[in-house]
Amino acid sequence: MQGTVLLVARKRLQDTSAYRDELVEEVRQEVAHQIETMVGLNQSTKGKGRTENLFEDADLQMAGYAAALRVLTGYRRIDGQDMVAAALRPRPKGERDIVREIIDYAVQVANEHLVPEGIAPDVWERCCSAERFYLKMMERWSWKR
Repeated sequence: MQGTVLLVARKRLQDTSAYRDELVEEVRQEVAHQIETMVGLNQSTKGKGRTENLFEDADLQMAGYAAALRVLTGYRRIDGQDMVAAALRPRPKGERDIVREIIDYAVQVANEHLVPEGIAPDVWERCCSAERFYLKMMERWSWKR
């Protein structure tokens, strides 16, 4: 087994609602906090004789996904839509709903925080997706050497 995912279910104590535009910033902050915490753990263990990361990019992307779900599940209604009913209804394959859109956004935010070592964050922000992919592969290649 490569990893473990723990899911903690808590009863929502309030009947809360939000609109998508309000959630975007909350999701961005939660994902950024989660990624920064995990990257910090990676960096702190490297100074203690460990050469490889505790968390790889896929772990960090999943953490971004989980952070977004932590925000989303705190609300009973989003854009006036009951989230329990939305979660339980059958969906045609490929249908995009508000939850899928926010999760995709969270993954994008997580990817923005996966800056390779030695690359300045402002340079990373200006890179297109192909350039980011190339730089990430170069970073991975340098780890194996």
